[in-house]
Amino acid sequence: MRALIACLPCIEVDTTHMSDLKTTFLKSTGRMNPYLTIHRHPAQSRRHASLPLDDFEELDPGRKTIIIAEGFFDYLESSHAESILKGLASFFRNDAIMMSTIFALDQLSAPRRVIFKAAVRMVGERIKLELSKEEFETLVDSTGFSKQLLEYQW
Repeated sequence: MRALIACLPCIEVDTTHMSDLKTTFLKSTGRMNPYLTIHRHPAQSRRHASLPLDDFEELDPGRKTIIIAEGFFDYLESSHAESILKGLASFFRNDAIMMSTIFALDQLSAPRRVIFKAAVRMVGERIKLELSKEEFETLVDSTGFSKQLLEYQW
């Protein structure tokens, strides 16, 4: 499985700050992969409601591609997340694989939910996509991705 993933094109979509940290780490450890594209997305800006995927020469919309959006959608408003998911689904015409996590706050007890939100605020962020697992599945289904491929973090 590892060898298969190592040769499939992959795009990592994350906030600007996290993308910069990941890029620095991968370069400093000599693990940058020619099949990996890291997209820096300014999640706080409503002007960037879609991903400019045509800007990446290394992305082939007709080739099976792995899309990693680990913890990314949590920081977007629902309409922004939907727009990005639809853009990804329409760009990759050949069964792209989406791997994503969300912070399903409904899975936490009330005290833990308060603590979790406070911890996220402490690092200067805010969870905007407060959907249950089922609501997130519905959102993803509506954009053409298969919910079976999603992982949840809580």
